[in-house]
Amino acid sequence: RGEVSREEIKKSVGVPDASFAQHLHRLSNAGLIVRTKKGTREAYYRLADTGILQLNDAAEKIYRRSYDQ
Repeated sequence: RGEVSREEIKKSVGVPDASFAQHLHRLSNAGLIVRTKKGTREAYYRLADTGILQLNDAAEKIYRRSYDQ
C-alpha cells in the first residue's frame, strides 16, 4: 500500500498512544519499517521490505492450521 500516516496506522490497530509509539520505535529499530517525515509534524511509515507481507501470510497460515486442530 505504500506509505501510511501514523494516524492511519493508529486508527487501524486501536492501541493506546504510549504503547503505539513504543511499537513503532521497536519496529523501526528492527529495520522492519521506514519512517519518512513530511512537514514539521507528520510522519509516514512503510514496510522496509515487502517480503514481510509474505512472512506474515505464512505465519498466519501456520497459526490457523494449529488453531483449527
